[in-house]
Amino acid sequence: MVFDRTVVAAQVSAGFIVNAIIRLADDQKAAWVLEFARVDGDNNCMTYARRTCVKTYKTCDAALTDVHAVGIKKATVLMS
Repeated sequence: MVFDRTVVAAQVSAGFIVNAIIRLADDQKAAWVLEFARVDGDNNCMTYARRTCVKTYKTCDAALTDVHAVGIKKATVLMS
């Protein structure tokens, strides 16, 4: 599923996104993944523009940039 900035921003403005979660990637040691928790209980990871592969970030700050770009004020950061 494509879940890029455009899709996420539309769902944030419609009220379908509850929270943003930044966590360490499962398969990479020095990468971060950005997930969005929806009101229906599903979590979707941010993808690259118009693609279905999960976008990874080198730093937590880079993920926070996308969080603020889609219109979310706060994010939960999971360190483990």
